[in-house]
Amino acid sequence: MWRKFSTCEFVSTQLPHFRHNTTFLAIAFFCTAIVDVSARDTSKDWVVLENCRLIANLANDGDSFHVSVGTKEYLFRLYLVDAPETDEMTPRRLIEQAKYFSITVPQAIEVGRAAKDFTREKLSQPFTVFTRMS
Repeated sequence: MWRKFSTCEFVSTQLPHFRHNTTFLAIAFFCTAIVDVSARDTSKDWVVLENCRLIANLANDGDSFHVSVGTKEYLFRLYLVDAPETDEMTPRRLIEQAKYFSITVPQAIEVGRAAKDFTREKLSQPFTVFTRMS
């Protein structure tokens, strides 16, 4: 039994499967790189908004919030951030998030509220936003 796992015979039977997976990963990486490069819009420059202030709004949470800059107001959403919902207004979404994080719905709400408090605290002083307006 041990000999089977210590010889090249075992490795050679696994090699075609390994090559298939490696080829698939290489193709997936290449396609992702192409999509990333082609998705970049060079016509939109980065915008720097200084002296931004968080606006108190019931819709603010851990990953999206209302901001004022001078006389203008914006709603910003953080890319690649998903803070759980803070209440039961969207139960289907809350259930999805709880399942994703392997926690209960009440725990998800608690985490969402903690994220909302964290964001409010970190943005309590004037801050700068670097963005590309859509």
